[in-house]
Amino acid sequence: KLEHGFFEDGSPDYYREMVDDEAMLVVPGLGRLTKAQCVDAAGQACSWTSHRIDEVEWLDLDDEMVALSYHVVAERRGQDPYEAWMTSVWREQDGRWKLVAHQQTPV
Repeated sequence: KLEHGFFEDGSPDYYREMVDDEAMLVVPGLGRLTKAQCVDAAGQACSWTSHRIDEVEWLDLDDEMVALSYHVVAERRGQDPYEAWMTSVWREQDGRWKLVAHQQTPV
């Protein structure tokens, strides 16, 4: 559910709220990004018009962390569909989940 928000909302505010301050994210075409760089990129990107997430699997890493892997096909108006395998690591902090690592591998 949390991952869907990056496609359905995707606003700089969503990134500010959901991404950990020390997060490391690797995005094709942009490289390795910090939280601040992700927030900035979210403000410049066109919104996704649709997305489909499937083949979801997760692995409990410890009591507070989970790794999530999934396949996504997403579309932006006027662009070719984006298809990728994604892996995210989430940490629960004070009852809230924060994204601490993310990697995208285009198909």
